[in-house]
Amino acid sequence: MVAAAASACSSPAEPASLAGVAGASGGPGAAGTSAAGTSAAGTSGGSGGGASGATGEGGGGGATVGAAGASGGSSGAAGASGASGGGGGGTAGGGGGGASGTAGAGGASGSGGSAAGAAGTGVGPRGPSAGCGLPPAANDSATTWVKHDVTAANVDPTFIAAHPPDPAGGSYTWTHRNYYLKLPPTYNPMKPYIVSLGGTGCSGNDTVGLGGGYFLDQYVAASKPEVIDVSLSYVVYKNTSKPSCFADDYANSPEPAYLDAIVADLESKYCVDRDKIFLHGHSSGAWEALTLGCARADVLRGVATQVGGGLRMHRPPCQKTPVATIYVEGLQDTDNPIGPLAPTDPTALDLDSLGSAPARDDLLTRNGCVGNATKGWDPAYPACLQYTGCPVAGPVVWCAIDSAHDIGAHATLRDQYAYNAIWKFWSTLP
Repeated sequence: MVAAAASACSSPAEPASLAGVAGASGGPGAAGTSAAGTSAAGTSGGSGGGASGATGEGGGGGATVGAAGASGGSSGAAGASGASGGGGGGTAGGGGGGASGTAGAGGASGSGGSAAGAAGTGVGPRGPSAGCGLPPAANDSATTWVKHDVTAANVDPTFIAAHPPDPAGGSYTWTHRNYYLKLPPTYNPMKPYIVSLGGTGCSGNDTVGLGGGYFLDQYVAASKPEVIDVSLSYVVYKNTSKPSCFADDYANSPEPAYLDAIVADLESKYCVDRDKIFLHGHSSGAWEALTLGCARADVLRGVATQVGGGLRMHRPPCQKTPVATIYVEGLQDTDNPIGPLAPTDPTALDLDSLGSAPARDDLLTRNGCVGNATKGWDPAYPACLQYTGCPVAGPVVWCAIDSAHDIGAHATLRDQYAYNAIWKFWSTLP
């Protein structure tokens, strides 16, 4: 039935944004705000209104934001009675819109354009998927995990040639893969649903995917609103140097293409809230989650780890789009240590990682967090600290709990944090 995580192991594509249209000209700024253009990533933003005083009316510069949002508008002129005019209008008062950042309110003073809004997510609101309105497949279920096959495109041929799948692991390959799905109990094809994807630990065969989504689905079923639950599967492949689970620790990893295939399949068949796609993982699944949170930050709203997972030294390139992340790590976990490890440490070389703490620090930089100050996140989870300098789009919560990697005597504490805390973090995101 459900594949248990025995041990720690190394374990059509989503567009970056909706095409925007030219933003309308901003009107008079009201009390330090800016009526910026509303294009997500259009050919040109409108003239953003200045961030004026109650009676001021600063004229914003035209926010020329091309397909990649490379340049923003010029600084607005000072309002007649107010503060300086706003810039081209990035989210939360930044400069010009980002690669696909939604135009937001201007700050107190105008500035030139920047690559991304100060608190932008890097993607505009995407809304419901194309699958809304379609009935689910006859064999889909709210009580039983149902396997779905997908074709992963654009997998590097050199990776395929260098890592042949092991026939003993099943019939799947790097391009022919599967995932498991469980629908909400009262699935309504006209209602956009949150998607929760889960990656399992390292053990099993081509049906191992049943374990990933099971964890979150099982432990927070009473408090979790209806979501589309998905379990990831990995390909068992021939590898003499380390266990063969998710192939996330390669620069030309096939895992981003696997996620693309799953998301495309889900969005074409089910009613998905494309702004609320989440990924969590246990053990090897945690490594997978952080790799994909790095490589597909424009697709995932949030990521979570559960006892294990760092950022691989060899990995696909990271996007700089903020992604909300909560880490649940074990202080006594020697299989997937917190670190930081020295680059020459045997464990670091084996895992291809310096530990979960350096992964967190790397994310703080990518999310645009300022400083490393923290505060308690939630009284119910005293081991969790939230970094206070992070943008709304990319909060980071770090939970270092009294637990080893295995379940054992730490099961209750670990499960409390790993499942309930994760869901609370995700469900409270804007």
